[in-house]
Amino acid sequence: MYVSGSFSYYPCNHIKTKPLIFLALIFSFNVYADVLDVKLTNQVRESFDYKDVCASFGVKEPLLINKASRKKIDCMGKEFLISKFCAEKFKDSADYAYADFDLVSKKVNCNFASQVIVTFQCHVKYKELCKDNKKGCLGLGKLYARNLNYFKNYLQEIYPPILKCFFSKKENTSLLKPLL
Repeated sequence: MYVSGSFSYYPCNHIKTKPLIFLALIFSFNVYADVLDVKLTNQVRESFDYKDVCASFGVKEPLLINKASRKKIDCMGKEFLISKFCAEKFKDSADYAYADFDLVSKKVNCNFASQVIVTFQCHVKYKELCKDNKKGCLGLGKLYARNLNYFKNYLQEIYPPILKCFFSKKENTSLLKPLL
């Protein structure tokens, strides 16, 4: 039913608010840092049931298990980092890279690789990571190349800047050349 008059769903009808709302949404998503790409060479994935992960943290026979966030599992109301699970389980493995969830099979994946390249876009909030490239890469390495050795980095000076970080299992990093 249409009612004529000054009623509007937009509070400032005399100003075109639709384009302003659209632009605000676009720019709000661009404020944060982005990991654009994580390339793994010779990737191997080992998967574990949610119950096994919870049991490793001392929660026996949990009835309720959920993904709490991108990095945490909720075992009966207690949250644990999945990266801690994989890091402890594979602390002696030189090629352990990072942990993630497989939402389809409801498993935690521990990912392994001989080489990892992380491509990171430096936005306003995380610009500090790109001021000291090596320090930024070492921080990203803790997330995506846990047991691998830092090899090198370079900063692509465009706007916003893009930082590429290179990690390798071996001291001999000549194998990285095909990935560049």
